[in-house]
Amino acid sequence: MGGFGLGNCGSFENAYRTVRTHIVLYCHGSWRVAELSDRAADPFYRSEPVSLKSTHEIPAEPVRAGKGTVKQVLIGPEEGPNFAMRRFVMEPGGGMPNHTNTVEHEQYVLCGAARIGIGDEVIEVAEGDVVFIPAGVPHWYESLGPDDFAFLCVVPNGPDEIRIVESE
Repeated sequence: MGGFGLGNCGSFENAYRTVRTHIVLYCHGSWRVAELSDRAADPFYRSEPVSLKSTHEIPAEPVRAGKGTVKQVLIGPEEGPNFAMRRFVMEPGGGMPNHTNTVEHEQYVLCGAARIGIGDEVIEVAEGDVVFIPAGVPHWYESLGPDDFAFLCVVPNGPDEIRIVESE
């Protein structure tokens, strides 16, 4: 049974390997073998259907608090039970004001460049950069141009309260 490593994700250690008709799991310090027909034993089994869409078919909605900014919901809670994936596009000079969210953000920059304020830090990002914004931390965006700034933003599904942070 060699050849697969053990990872640590929080307090849950797991290793996963399919062996013909069985699944072998390493969870919380012990091995478990289950038949593949026992789907409840497989933590990676999904009963939800696969979703495939083109971003060209998904409507872009203006972000009310933003300037020159639109958002597409690429994967919503009806398709992804745990996370939503959104695509934001900001025209040059566009952006979003300083605000907080009650959920964390994982972001991947698709194209363009922007200045982002996260807490007391200001960073500049461009294509290929990855940004993590913790829940509750104030953040803002300013598209630097000359092209549109676009990024993917993945957030946990569930309630998210957005609050605009007033300038001092």
